[in-house]
Amino acid sequence: MLEYKASGMTCRSCVAHVTKAVKSVDPLAGVTVDLSNQTIRVEGNGDAEAIRLAIEAEGYPVSGFTTLQATAQ
Repeated sequence: MLEYKASGMTCRSCVAHVTKAVKSVDPLAGVTVDLSNQTIRVEGNGDAEAIRLAIEAEGYPVSGFTTLQATAQ
């Protein structure tokens, strides 16, 4: 799972744009956007850099990303 720190996301429309951008790179990805923390979590197999570029192409600057370990349930 990847977590991106992005800025400029303020509403449901932003969430839709970011989700569409991620899915353009990895159509099967799970995407969770947290507007209050300005983070985007992506669970899938897409290239991290390609996803970053797709998010930025939608107008949301990405200041970095980290790889998170999936938690076992």
